[in-house]
Amino acid sequence: MRSPVRSAPRAPHGARGAACCLLLAALTSGCEHAAAPRAGSTVGPSVTSSPAASGGAAFLGTGSSTAFPVNPATGCGKVTEEPDPDRTHLQPGQTRKFRTYPPAGGAHDADPLPGGVYDEPFTNDPAGSTRPTLLRAVHSLEHGYVEIYYRGLSAPDARALVERYGHQRKVIVVPAQPMDSRIALVAWERVRRCGTVDVAMIDEFVKGYVEGPTAPEPAGQ
Repeated sequence: MRSPVRSAPRAPHGARGAACCLLLAALTSGCEHAAAPRAGSTVGPSVTSSPAASGGAAFLGTGSSTAFPVNPATGCGKVTEEPDPDRTHLQPGQTRKFRTYPPAGGAHDADPLPGGVYDEPFTNDPAGSTRPTLLRAVHSLEHGYVEIYYRGLSAPDARALVERYGHQRKVIVVPAQPMDSRIALVAWERVRRCGTVDVAMIDEFVKGYVEGPTAPEPAGQ
């Protein structure tokens, strides 16, 4: 397996501070206070099927322009089911189109990404790339990771998001390419979109899906 190369899951506090400021200024995104790693197996929120899972248009690397329904009390939509049972490991140089962004399953790179905080959106590079790519991120989902994509947040919200979730076990926090929500919480074949940093909703998703019931290989690293 190739040694992971990422846009730097961040170094502790001092070194992280300057990098974080640059990232926040460029992307205006966010977070809160670091919480202890957690893994869960039960899923609280109800699950609905997404339009894309029912035959929506496929795309690669661009966000949907369709508005998503939000609960005014939480700022988050329901957890949607976005099935893609293809778990093929792609050969170097191969790529694929995902039905949704961020992707929640499907054929992927043989090399997963490690958890942590990433400074730049995942690329659309084909399999075999040593850079952090969407294809590698999907493999991490197969192993029971939760990925938190964010875009367009205020600097305090971005900082809160990174600080609270960036150190949790099997959690990836990453800026997003253009998408139809400020936050997308992604597990294998499950997505919840939020318009605000709702800690209770994000905590619920992380607790329910890290090594949760939808991951095909939850023991994988």
